[in-house]
Amino acid sequence: MTAALIRIWAFFLRDIHLLRRDRGGLAVLFVMPVALVLIVCLVQDNLLKISGGTTIKLLLVDHDNADVSTALRAHLEQSGAFSISTVGREYPLHAARRQVADGAFQVGVFIPAGTSNALQQRARQQMVAAFNGRTVAAKPVEVDYFFDPAVHGGLRAAISAMMRQLLAGEQARIRLRLMRQLLPAQIERYVSEQLGPMYAQLLASHPMPIDGAAVAAPLLRARLHPVGSAHAMPTSVEHNVPAWSVFGVFFLVLPLAGMLLHERDSGIFVRLRAAPGWRLEPLLGRLMVFEIIAVIQFLLMIAVGRYILPLLGTDVFRLHGNLAALLVVAAAAGLAACGFGVLLGTVARSAQQAIMIAAVSIVIAAALGGIMVPVFMMPQLMQHISVISPLGWAISACQVLLLRGGSLCDIVPQLTALLACFTLCVLLAWRCAALRHN
Repeated sequence: MTAALIRIWAFFLRDIHLLRRDRGGLAVLFVMPVALVLIVCLVQDNLLKISGGTTIKLLLVDHDNADVSTALRAHLEQSGAFSISTVGREYPLHAARRQVADGAFQVGVFIPAGTSNALQQRARQQMVAAFNGRTVAAKPVEVDYFFDPAVHGGLRAAISAMMRQLLAGEQARIRLRLMRQLLPAQIERYVSEQLGPMYAQLLASHPMPIDGAAVAAPLLRARLHPVGSAHAMPTSVEHNVPAWSVFGVFFLVLPLAGMLLHERDSGIFVRLRAAPGWRLEPLLGRLMVFEIIAVIQFLLMIAVGRYILPLLGTDVFRLHGNLAALLVVAAAAGLAACGFGVLLGTVARSAQQAIMIAAVSIVIAAALGGIMVPVFMMPQLMQHISVISPLGWAISACQVLLLRGGSLCDIVPQLTALLACFTLCVLLAWRCAALRHN
């Protein structure tokens, strides 16, 4: 065992030496992700604050099942902006908030039981008091709504404005209906009390006392509830820094595949296979090198988000105490990238072919994984396809830690998927190498 560890250490030092000789390639591994994070965060800082407008998954929890909920659901459907799933009283509020916090829906709306009756009663009290020249203090009936923590500022603002507009319209409709019901009786009573033979002069000198301010007081309002953790609304930096850091980690595929192709073409790989000892020792030594690079690269991106980007006018990248868990994600993403690099270095026929396949594959996986556009804003078909992207798994783990208040235990599925990707790629590479040398 000691001899095996010594050989692994020797291979580790050898690969470190090879990387030191390629200083340009080593610089690219660190400079390229930094440039990506700086440029993309600065470009998208305002864009992600104001953009929005897509089909959003909305969970409507209807405990009222009366006029208000019916009208609100109809207006939401007519807007065409939402894919609505409606549940009734069997679905508690805490379960709905959990669903939204976990990302199953982007928006949740909760209409409490008795909302329509309470609104009717308070509107009637307010209207009657206004006809009598009085003001009644009525607490507004509240409809709660809440967002997936990963929904960005522009989309939040647009949906919040829509909710306020819809509820204000319903409030005005109820007041107008009550006005039509109550006004004739009020006029008849007022005329009988105030008017005599000279009713025209009396009506002009004794106008009906309707308190307009009392009628304008709000009766129904939307109340925004945070879900998941108590973290503040996510910023473009909190999306871009982990996303493009993961993108940079996966570019470890290029130097790793290049080193394997060089060894294969130069005959070094054949000599290593013929050497005594455990054949996995070169792989383990190489994995140690690239895992260290992946973690350092990720730390560098975090430092850029926390200390450099704020100097350029963006928000600060907040870690929420999850630095150690983020580094675990970086290590798992690095392993998945290394697995793909080993597979590519085994099956590719030339360095040019490896570079082309790696670059195209990583960009496609990045697009599918939600780096360029959040997954929930993609078409339905693309959302289903996006689950195959290793970059998407890593980004999802980062979102759970940074936006949903999760811990290391909550990202076990994503970490397992990344490790399974590494294992599968290595096994396929081993099988392809065995077939080639038989």
